[in-house]
Amino acid sequence: MLRYIDEKCPIPFFSIITRCYARPIMLQYAIWSLRQQTCQDYEHIFLVDTEGVGVQKANQACYEHRDVLRGQYVYLYDDDTFFLNPRLLQELQELALANNLPEILLFKNFVGCNVACDPWNESKLGLLSGNAYCLRLDIYQKHIKTYDVLPGNAYLNREIDAMGYKMAKLDSVGIAIHWEGKGREETYNGEPVSPQTIIELLEANDIRRSS
Repeated sequence: MLRYIDEKCPIPFFSIITRCYARPIMLQYAIWSLRQQTCQDYEHIFLVDTEGVGVQKANQACYEHRDVLRGQYVYLYDDDTFFLNPRLLQELQELALANNLPEILLFKNFVGCNVACDPWNESKLGLLSGNAYCLRLDIYQKHIKTYDVLPGNAYLNREIDAMGYKMAKLDSVGIAIHWEGKGREETYNGEPVSPQTIIELLEANDIRRSS
């Protein structure tokens, strides 16, 4: 597993993590849409699966690389996801500061043309999509170990829901997930995409390798 980083400021408010695996076209759009944000107060960390074993390996890497994060909040931003609201990070930062840095920041997202996450209508945090919240760094580091053994975004399931953490909710649809994504790989001329393709894409975007 290789780690790359796009640093926008020396002391970021957000640590944004993207797990990369065989989806360069969607990854390029994810990078572009993040760079259009009005708030550039973030570091963007890419965990590249070079072994071809899929997203679960990248999930485990979130735990392995937990100590390198410098932001006050952590957002898991998948490579098949893109920002709809160019002010989302700015609005989340303002929300956090106005609410004394709560443990969890919630917003809404889309999958295809459907609302996938609505914090006002979901009765349990465990039902929320992983792309629809930011965790304060200390909460992320406390619970991320469970992500090492559970698939998908299940580490936030009932474990955090039962903790009674303070949440602040943003009445905004912030991001969308490509309908054709949903864990699927891309192909090039009918052939699987190699990890080197992902690495070359990151380097072409001036994103550097991090030790």
